[in-house]
Amino acid sequence: MIPPPQERTPTLAELNVAFSETVPDTGRRSAIDRLFAAPAVMPSSLEIEALLRTARTIAVVGLSPKPFRDSYVVAKYLQAAGYRILPVNPVLAASSDPTILGEPCHSSLTSAAYSLGEGKHIDIVNVFRKSADVPPIVDEAVVMDAQAIWLQLGITHEASAAFALEMGLVVVQDRCIKIEHRRVMG
Repeated sequence: MIPPPQERTPTLAELNVAFSETVPDTGRRSAIDRLFAAPAVMPSSLEIEALLRTARTIAVVGLSPKPFRDSYVVAKYLQAAGYRILPVNPVLAASSDPTILGEPCHSSLTSAAYSLGEGKHIDIVNVFRKSADVPPIVDEAVVMDAQAIWLQLGITHEASAAFALEMGLVVVQDRCIKIEHRRVMG
């Protein structure tokens, strides 16, 4: 008995062409481009300093109400440095006491941005979530027109970073915003 012919696996280029033929061109990269994107370029110290000097509002995704957690320590430091902190923690937002550091907790970035009112926006989205959780956070940050996405120490996602850069956001990965603030702001 002769085995049936094996189907040839399409190349990445063929998949990209097939994808682009089925999805209208929105000016954004295809999912395949995002999946295999080149590593994102980190901003310089001067760019980080400019970002931290101009930012006023920072959404902290994954902010914990527990004072011994890094997210809490960093958010408290940023608040003391004069930034408005918007906690984003869906579990806490649904609780009976949905506040952290005196600020109401939000279930999503969209909810946090909406709470600011007309004409105001989130400058930096600071992420304390595992790398696998980054893509939808970046997508939301792009839609709400954030200025920057900041992934804390140990958190990287090259495809999402490349997408955010392409959409005009400043991207910082695998760095602590508290450490960088102390370093560049003195």
